[in-house]
Amino acid sequence: MSSKATHFLFKFVIFSAVTFPALAGELVHGPLELPDHENELGFYQQADKLTAYINGEQGQQLDSYPSGTEVVAVFYQDLDGDHHREVLVMLNTPEGKALRAYGDSNGFEWQSLQRAQTKLNGMVPTLKSFTVAAVRQALKQWPLQDFTTRYELPQDADDNVKAALSGQLAMQAQFSGYLDKNGHATANVDDAVAYRLQYPAQISANGQQYALVAHYEREFFGQQDPAPFQLTSIGYEQQGKLQGTQWQYMQASPSFAAVVVRATYDNGKLHGHYVNMSPRNGAIEVEGDYQNGQRVGEWLEAYSDDRYWKGQYQDGQRAGKWLLYSYHTEDLMGEASYTNGKLNGHYETWQITDVEPDASGKIPKRLEQKGQYVDDKKQGEWLSSLWDSQEVVHYQDGLKHGERLVTGNDGVVREREQYVDDALEGEASYYRDDGSLKQVKYFHHGQLDGAELSFNKYGKLYQQRDFRAFKDGTGTWVSQQHGLSVRYDGELLQEVEHYQYGEKVGQQLTFDKHSGQLKELHNTVLKDSRTGVEMQGRQIWFKPRAPYGVATVAEYQHGQKAGMEYHFADDKHIDEITQYCTAADGEQCRAGARFGWRYTYFANGMSQCIEHYTASGLVEYNCNRSDGSLDKTREVVNDGQMIDRSYFAGVVSREEVFKTQAMKTINGQQVPDFNQRRKDGVSTNYYPSGKPHWQLLYRDGKQVCGKEFDQQGQQTAATASCKFPLALR
Repeated sequence: MSSKATHFLFKFVIFSAVTFPALAGELVHGPLELPDHENELGFYQQADKLTAYINGEQGQQLDSYPSGTEVVAVFYQDLDGDHHREVLVMLNTPEGKALRAYGDSNGFEWQSLQRAQTKLNGMVPTLKSFTVAAVRQALKQWPLQDFTTRYELPQDADDNVKAALSGQLAMQAQFSGYLDKNGHATANVDDAVAYRLQYPAQISANGQQYALVAHYEREFFGQQDPAPFQLTSIGYEQQGKLQGTQWQYMQASPSFAAVVVRATYDNGKLHGHYVNMSPRNGAIEVEGDYQNGQRVGEWLEAYSDDRYWKGQYQDGQRAGKWLLYSYHTEDLMGEASYTNGKLNGHYETWQITDVEPDASGKIPKRLEQKGQYVDDKKQGEWLSSLWDSQEVVHYQDGLKHGERLVTGNDGVVREREQYVDDALEGEASYYRDDGSLKQVKYFHHGQLDGAELSFNKYGKLYQQRDFRAFKDGTGTWVSQQHGLSVRYDGELLQEVEHYQYGEKVGQQLTFDKHSGQLKELHNTVLKDSRTGVEMQGRQIWFKPRAPYGVATVAEYQHGQKAGMEYHFADDKHIDEITQYCTAADGEQCRAGARFGWRYTYFANGMSQCIEHYTASGLVEYNCNRSDGSLDKTREVVNDGQMIDRSYFAGVVSREEVFKTQAMKTINGQQVPDFNQRRKDGVSTNYYPSGKPHWQLLYRDGKQVCGKEFDQQGQQTAATASCKFPLALR
């Protein structure tokens, strides 16, 4: 057998029986890798039975079959639509052919899919042949469903509902077809989010027949792959009109779905007892009675995880006094009054601070909210409290209107604000826990308008920002930074900026955080788009440390360097002057590029280099050493060729010839690009006497050959084979 064939065999059928416990018996089929890629499934013959055994980190007996059972085939199939396959086993048993299905319930322990077994038992006699292909074809007719989840069986449900939930009515259900998220029919299962099954079981009411219907939906919990289809509700209905008791389900754990709603209907309207429960712990969240679709009598309604309201409904609306109770202690935690479904009168709620009684035997609690309602709107003074502070707010017709004051448990003011029609207006102050002022802000129509002042813990101003409130194009009040912005670090000024409607415009100053010396001075303007800013005019950079002074002065046009730029050395002499492309240069250069002359100087004031830039790049220079002697030069001899020369003691020591390799487009014109050049032609190295020492011939950057000369100017014998073209002699 070839190594390739051997690899294929072991990839799909992993014969590693030694990893299974000896007590499993004799391996007769497998072991096979399961779809989770973490476990293997093997079938072992014992004296009185055939055992299906899973080998993994912890061994597990999955199932057992009567003695004489033969495994026909094992294959994988996605039964619930989550792209995670289940395991199907085809068997020949003493009683006849059989199918079994197994799944691992969201990555947990593998289990037999009991709710699928009724469907499988009914499917086997309908198969024309007992083959994998025939079984797969039959399974395609099943609507996808999560068979690993166990559904809570309500004790007061009728036998048909219980049978459907346990899978006993599976073969009799009529599949309605898949629906997408918009409620439209779809044949693409990956797009499907819901479907329903209708059973032949019926009840009679109001002169009509109602069929038992189960609704299935994908319940997504953030998975990337599709979630499985799970039962969400079951009950009797006729053309969408509900009758009798309806049961709604929600996943309480990876393998169990709990009843969350038990509702009773009559002719499509809620009528009778209604209960809504938490799937986590079964606690009642809403409970009461309906009559012809309206709530009547006493109802319980959850207020939070730890409290619930109790009160009366009249004509479908809350009425009279409602009381708030604790789930934990049943203590009274608040009260409210209703008229025609609207809050009217005194309202008060409390919060438990400790479920254990205090020394007096009472459960400790604190006030949460207290105030008055008029026609469902807060009115007058309202008191609220948190763990470490209290808040007093004044309301008018349900809107904050007047002062809002927050104080700590120690009585120290934390926040003070003013409201007009639920919007912040005027001065607002914010304080630290110790009572020191933290911020002062000014508002108009709920938006920052005016100065925002921030103070450090020592009472020193460390930031001031100005804002302006205005109406935008939709008539909505908005705010943007507008005016002066100043920031300090301790006693030292750090930034001075100017804004126009959220953009830095005008003069911007930055200071060194250590020395306080001016570091940068910039001038900015709005771009043409009006959505950003760019530097315009003179920009100055300073040396932040001794010796202090100007470092760079540059001119900008439309955010790019333009005109003259000056650099200064530490001793304040000019060490560089550079020209940049300006608007006046027209189409000759690209904005922001060096264009014209650049001068550099030594510390003694002597010229170091004079360089000339064109659209082609650096095309000419003349550089000296600090003693004034010539160092290097460049000249352009035609549009595509330049010569670089190096000097020693005033005499040329090297000469190199370059040729441009590309053209570039500047404002629509083609010019040579000397930034992309290669040696091309004869390059010469000289003796100190000025006579040639070496002459090297280059073509397109590659050396062709070289000539060496002695001090008398004669070519050496070793390089005699190198001949230059006549045009180069």
